Amino acid sequence: MEIADCWLFGQIPIWLMSLTNLELIDLSENNINGKIPGWLQYLPNLFYLDLGDNLLSGGLPVELTRLPALASHQVLDQVKNDNFELPVFLVPLNASNWQYNCPASFRPTLNLSYNNLSGDIPVEIGNMKSIQVLDLSNNYFSGTIPSSISNLTNLEILELSHNLLSGEIPTSLTILNFLSDFNVSYNNLQGSVPTGRQFNTFSNQSYEGNPRLCGPPMQKSCSKRSDPSSPPSGHKKGLCWIILTWVVGLTGSEVF
Repeated sequence: MEIADCWLFGQIPIWLMSLTNLELIDLSENNINGKIPGWLQYLPNLFYLDLGDNLLSGGLPVELTRLPALASHQVLDQVKNDNFELPVFLVPLNASNWQYNCPASFRPTLNLSYNNLSGDIPVEIGNMKSIQVLDLSNNYFSGTIPSSISNLTNLEILELSHNLLSGEIPTSLTILNFLSDFNVSYNNLQGSVPTGRQFNTFSNQSYEGNPRLCGPPMQKSCSKRSDPSSPPSGHKKGLCWIILTWVVGLTGSEVF
C-alpha cells in the first residue's frame, strides 16, 4: 500500500489491522498525527514500513520490533517469494517512474524519520534481525544508542542523525559488515569514534554536530587522562601524620 504525499491527516486507521496480507506500507510525506499503533505487529507479512515526514508523536513502540517479517529471516523469505498482484510504481526525486513487480525488489525497512517521536530507542530494536534500512533521524529520541543494534547483521543503512542521543557510540556496531551508510550527526554523543571494518570508511560528516566525540575521522584527538581513582602511595598516610602532629601540639599529650 503506497499512499505517500497525498495530504492525508488524522491517525493511522485501525482497519489496516484487518489487511493481514499487507507487505508494504508507505504513508510518508503526509500530515498523519498521533502515536504509532502497537497493533502493527499483527501484520504477519509487513516488512516495509515508511511513516517518514509526518506529525507522529510519542515513542517507538516495542510492539513494532516484533513484526514477524522483520524479526525472522524465514518469514521474510516466504514473503519475498511472492509476486505483487499489481505492479507498484514509485517516483523518486528527479527520476522517472520505477516499477516493482515483486517484494524482493524492496529492502526490509523501518523509516520513522522527520516526525516528533521521543523517548529512548528500545533495546528490543535488536530483534528486527531481517531489517536492512533503519531510519530514525530528525526526531527527539534521547538516551543512549542501544548496543543491541549490533544484532542486526543485515543492516545496510543506519540513520540516527538530528536527535538528542547521548553517551558513546557502541563499539559492537563494528561487526555490522554490510553497513554502508551510518549517520549519527547532530546529537549529544561523546567519547571515541569506533574504528575498524566498515567504520574506517565513514567520513566526519557521519559524526559532525557532536563536539564531544573524538578520534579519527574527527579533528579532535582523544586525550589520555591519568586514573584519578586513587592518590599516590603514602599520600593518605602523610596527611594523617600532619593531623596527628597538630593534635599532639594542641593537647600537649601523646596520641597512641
